[in-house]
Formats: sequence, C-alpha cells, structure tokens
Amino acid sequence: MSTMNCDPYGSRELYLESIMDLQTELVCRFLPDCTLTYVNDAYSKAFGIPKDQLIGRKFTEFIPESEHEAVLTSIQSLDAQKTKQTYTHKVIIPGEAKAWQQWTDIAILDDQKRVIEIQSTGRNITEQILAEQQRDLQTSLQKLIFSISVTYINIPLDELDKNIGQSLNEIGEFCSADRVYIFEYNFHDNYVSNTNEWCRNGINSQINNLQQVPLDDLGEWVSSHSAGNTLQIDDVNELPEASFNRKLLEPQGIKSLLTVPLMDAETCLGFVGLDYVETKRTFGTFEEQLLRLFAQLLVNIRNRKTTQNLLLEREYFLSDLVNKSASVIMVKNKSGEYQLVNEMWETVFGFTQDQISGKKDTDVFPAHISKQLGKSHLSVVDSGRTQEHEIVLESTGKIVYYLCTSFPINDARGNLTGVCTIGIDITDRKNAIEERLIRGKFEAISQAKSTFLKNLSMEVRPPLNSVIGITQSLKESGEPVEPAQLKILQRNTRLLMSIFNNITDYSKHESGSLTLLMNNFSIRVLATDLQDIFGEKADRKGISFRLVLDDNAPLLFKSDESRLRQILNSLISHIISFTKEGYVELRMSAKRNQRRLLSPQTYSDYYLRFDFNNTGSVTSNQLLQNFLTTKPNPLNDIEFAQFGLSLTITKTLIDLMGGTVTIDKKQNPPKSITLFVPVSKPE
Repeated sequence: MSTMNCDPYGSRELYLESIMDLQTELVCRFLPDCTLTYVNDAYSKAFGIPKDQLIGRKFTEFIPESEHEAVLTSIQSLDAQKTKQTYTHKVIIPGEAKAWQQWTDIAILDDQKRVIEIQSTGRNITEQILAEQQRDLQTSLQKLIFSISVTYINIPLDELDKNIGQSLNEIGEFCSADRVYIFEYNFHDNYVSNTNEWCRNGINSQINNLQQVPLDDLGEWVSSHSAGNTLQIDDVNELPEASFNRKLLEPQGIKSLLTVPLMDAETCLGFVGLDYVETKRTFGTFEEQLLRLFAQLLVNIRNRKTTQNLLLEREYFLSDLVNKSASVIMVKNKSGEYQLVNEMWETVFGFTQDQISGKKDTDVFPAHISKQLGKSHLSVVDSGRTQEHEIVLESTGKIVYYLCTSFPINDARGNLTGVCTIGIDITDRKNAIEERLIRGKFEAISQAKSTFLKNLSMEVRPPLNSVIGITQSLKESGEPVEPAQLKILQRNTRLLMSIFNNITDYSKHESGSLTLLMNNFSIRVLATDLQDIFGEKADRKGISFRLVLDDNAPLLFKSDESRLRQILNSLISHIISFTKEGYVELRMSAKRNQRRLLSPQTYSDYYLRFDFNNTGSVTSNQLLQNFLTTKPNPLNDIEFAQFGLSLTITKTLIDLMGGTVTIDKKQNPPKSITLFVPVSKPE
C-alpha cells in the first residue's frame, strides 16, 4: 500500500520552519561570530524587524554594549565537552525602557567536533526580573529604615551631627542621589539655611552658598512645605523657561529634585531633599517614604533637644516611631509581659495597647500563636544578643509570613530591661520563592516526561521496525513464511512484549500494586533455559556464554520464578550487549542462610548467588553496579538515558525480592558483579 505526500507546505523544510514559527519562544541560529542564520516569527516580532532583514546581522546589535563581553565569553565557552548553556542578559527592545531575556544555547558540531553553529531558544523574563528587583528594593528599604530607626532610639545628643551625616550618606547611596541635604526655616528672621549636606564624589557642595537665604527667594517652596506637601520635579528642563523653579534650579545644574517637609504637628521646621545633577530621575514611592521617615526622626530629635527632658523625649520618640512604622513592633520586659505594641501590631492581632499591657502571650493567645511570639524572647534574655526568626499567622483567611528581629533593650547602666521585636511582612517574598520552586518542579517533570518517551522510543523502535519490515516483505512477495523469518518475528515480538511488561511493572511499582507470586521451581531447569536462550544470542555476536551450576546446590526452591527470570534476563542481556569479544560467564550456586536474615526486611532459608564475569566493557560493569546499588529513579535523565527502562525495573524487582548487588572491591577497576536473592524451601 503506497503512502501519499500529505505535507501541506510542499517540503519538509517549510514544514519544519512553520512549526518553529508557531513557537511562542524566541528561536534563532547563529555562527560563532554571532551572525544570525535563522530566526522564527517570535524573534522577529520581539525586535520589530522582518526576518529577512535580521539574517546576516549580528544579534549583539540588540544587546547593550555593557553586556557584550559577558555574552561573547559565554558563547566562546561552548565546545565538544560543553555543548549547552543557559544565561540571562539585557536586550534593547523598541518601546521598552528595560528588558531582559533568558537564552539556552546548544552547540552544533562538525565531524571534527568543532562548533560551527549555535541554536538558541529564548524567552522574555523582564517581568520576573523587575518583580525580583522590586522585592529586593522593598527588603533593602525595610532594612535601611530599621537601621536608621535603631540608630536614633538611644543616640546621645552629642553624637547627633555625626549620625545625621552617616544617615545622609546611607540615604544618598540607597537612592543613587548626587546630593542629600537638610534645611531649617527661621520664620522669625525670615530666612532658610542649609544645615547638613552630603555630596557624591565629583559633585560640588552648595552648603556654603545656601546660608540665610531670604524666604522671598524660595517663592512657592515655603507655602508648599508649610502645608506639609512634597515638592517633586522629575525634569527641570521640562519646566517653562520663565518658571520660578527653573530659574532657581538650573544655575545649580540640578536636573531632578525631591523635597519633603519637616513637620512638627502643623508647624514646618524645614525640609530634607535629594538632588540629581548627573542624570534625570523618575521618582518612585520609596524615595518619599524614606525621606518622610527620616524627616520625622529629625523632628523627634529636635524635640528631644528642645525639651531638655531626655527620658520623656525618648519615650515620645520611640512611641512616635513605633506607631508610624509599617512593621509589627512589640516590647516585653524580661518576664515576657507586654510593655508596648504599635498600631500595626494592634491591627494584626486585634488587641489594643491597654488590653495587652502587663499580660503574657499565654494569657491571651492560643498555644500555637503564643509559642511563635515567644520563640526568641528567652534566647535574647539569656544571651543578650539579637535573634531572628519567622512566624506564620492567618489573617482574613490568608497565610501571612513575618521575619522577626528581636534585640535586647538596656537601661542607662547597660542592664537588660526587656526585648523589642520588629516583624516585617515577607509574604510576597515567600510566595515568589514558592512560585519559582513550583515552576522548577513542573519544568523538571516536563523534562522527565520527554526523557521517558525518548528512551521508550529508542527501545521499541528496533524490534518494531524489524517486525514491520519482515511483515511488509512477506506481504509483497507472497511467498510462504520461512522458519528463519518466523523466528525473527517471534524473537522481536517477545522483545516488544518484554518492553511493555516493563512499563506495566513500573506502573504497578509506582502505584504500590507490584507483588510477588510465590511458586516452587527447579534451579536446574532455570539454568538450562538461560543457557539455551543466551547461548544462541552470544553465538550470533561471536562470543561465548558460559553457565556453571554448582553440583552441590539443592534443586528445588520457592520464590517468584518469573520475576527471578526477568532479573537474570535483563542483566545477562545488558552484559552481552557490552561484550564485543571473549566470553560472558554466569556462576549459579545456592547456600543455606545461616543468619536467616539476608537483609533487614527479608527472612529466608536459602539464598541464590549469581556471579557475573565477562571480558566486556569495564565501564559498563561500573555503571551497571552503580545503577543497581542506587535506588532507581527514571526521572534522573543521565541514569535513565544510559540504562533504560529495563534496568530500572530490574532494580525495582531486586529490591522487592529482598536481593542485593555487590561488587568485588579487590578488583580495580571492577570486572565482576554478584547478585544475591533470598529463597525459601519448597512446599
């Protein structure tokens, strides 16, 4: 029966190309010098350039110059030993400010094992990168806020200026600013002065030029700050040329600016700000959030200085700082009794400061919550050191994770009086990590499935082709079936049946339904059958197969004979396939089990011993031994690709029967393998 050409594209090349064009992933091929030789539709659409205009161009045109060296180095590392790699880099995509792609390169080698071309598959990971950057930014911001806040909790007033300078430095580095500064208003004398300043290297200081500046020179700044408003200018050059702010800022070379007022209740004391001189800045929410917190800290410090009552001001400062924090904060004395909680704590746990004050966790919370809240308290009290731990809570039907830092609180003499715990919500970060883990597991399962199907195809195809070929030949010739042809058909049909039995066995093993069927059998009959089967197979390969049965061995035993045959058939077949010349020898013996226990799970009267020796590949014996002494795992690509489904089932059956595989460690490298299988007396 003839077959029709059903290729809708007229040629296999067009057909394969159409398949690649249907891929959502970017696919390209290029020479070692990065010249593109093929791209699919997804690649063309990603860069907005027709496919025919991309061929012949170097793909490095679409990568920032800062990334060129790393990409070229990665490509040049491909060779016959390293044929595959995955890496990430930035790309230049029209209409996108920032973009990243992840590529997997596979080297194509010529007959001399030289890299002549590379095929690469890529995907856009911009959203993932930006999300991770945002999460990292939020985490860094929380740490900086915590660091600055702790700095000013117990700061001596005579160290104030030094610590303010350090804080300006930290804020400037975190926000990538060129200048960070503090101004104080003097409404009585009608001027403003720059009191503190930090400048990046190479940026001119302005503090000496900005002393006692008349308030009239600041125009709308004073009214805006007095109302508690932030002043933000992303691009000075976009302001009208006649505008007040452009005339004020342009002579100083300022391109972008952000200022936040220092508010003490309804009174504006000054402002803290960021200048960008080298580049423009599009501000996000975190810059203002950081400046507002710092501004509030400065206001609190000023209040401490003006009231001259250090103890009262410290309590006010801590209370103000704690209550305005987005973190969960609680303070306990040494005995674990609550002294202070902030508003976020009240929101999360549903108790007010008055309700919780003087009580312990065990007084108000269930055991599983009180255990978490008191987890590090005793450790801090005993050690006097800061401790970190996570707690997990349920809020409005959702699981919320907090990273808690507990640190000691000391009095003026250095004696520990209590423990402060600050909890940061890390739910988004935990969920992101979990999503990456789940995604990785799904990718591993997908890869394992592909590997399984590939190896199954490799095992089934040869015998199936043989059966189909002979059947077609017989059909076309019309001649009677010859015994030799019938024998080939029978042998390959049995092989196919064995393969599918292996699949069925593994499926049973995975579902826990693989069991043993015990029966009496003769070891002499087993030996004779093995000699007949594999003697013929060895003869066809030009080698010899020797089977030696111990004459002193009992003849009858009880076990699952069919499974034992399955194990021996698999092992002998594997060893013969790796033996190109010489012989394969199997020695069979039976010994009484003096200890009655061959393994911790198996009780037996006897054990059968099978010693395999051959003049074949030493590497084969090493790999075979390694495989059989390791728990079989078909999801492991390397092992499965080398040994196939048959040996996976073989190892499973050996374990099921309580057997073991050993190697003669006196031989280096190993040349012999021994199989032990427990059996019972016949009934």
